[in-house]
Amino acid sequence: MITKPLLILSMLLCTGAFLFAQNNSKNCECPANKFAPTEPQAVFQFSSGESIALCGYKVDDDNRKLFSEFVLTVCGSGTLIDFWDASLLCEVRSVEDTLFIEQIASLPIGVDFAQQDVAWLIEKITMNEGELHRTLQLNREVRKYEPSEINDVLVQYEKADSIPNEYNMTLAGRLLIATISGNEKARKYFMQFRERFGILDGAFSQEYHFLQTMLEAWDSDKEVVY
Repeated sequence: MITKPLLILSMLLCTGAFLFAQNNSKNCECPANKFAPTEPQAVFQFSSGESIALCGYKVDDDNRKLFSEFVLTVCGSGTLIDFWDASLLCEVRSVEDTLFIEQIASLPIGVDFAQQDVAWLIEKITMNEGELHRTLQLNREVRKYEPSEINDVLVQYEKADSIPNEYNMTLAGRLLIATISGNEKARKYFMQFRERFGILDGAFSQEYHFLQTMLEAWDSDKEVVY
């Protein structure tokens, strides 16, 4: 699973009439910081005249412009808006006067439970008379399982041995999707997962914890405004 978020987002798109990206602009640098270089990878200009620069590291991808470990700053402010760390894989795109930062997660929602990258957490940044506004919400349009798929996942879990391994860890992701698809038995199995497979520490524990935080966010059903 890609964990570089929970990781927003696809291409830097010049889709709007008011907000667009310029690559490697020398007119707006990020302030010196301990997180990322100061040279911008892109600068997004708002119709009000303000600009936001993105400074950080591109992630190799043939089809998308992805970023990880990056910062944003309002040009000329001398301060950072925020920092997105190396655990997050993000795609940034602009639509009119809104900047979208979408954290990408790899979820088993493809054919035959194949992993598929999807925007899981979406942040929107806007500027209004010099004031910056941010909202953060889950992508609740993530594909849900059909009843037959949920049944397959439940059977896979019930027949699995109790040894922590790569295959059994894939079941955790499938149980997560079955749970957000509305199945209470899948939720019960998901909550018992750590004890069932003896996952106490290490990479498997971190992966399961990440899935737990995803479910907690889904259950909260709240849009964060800050």
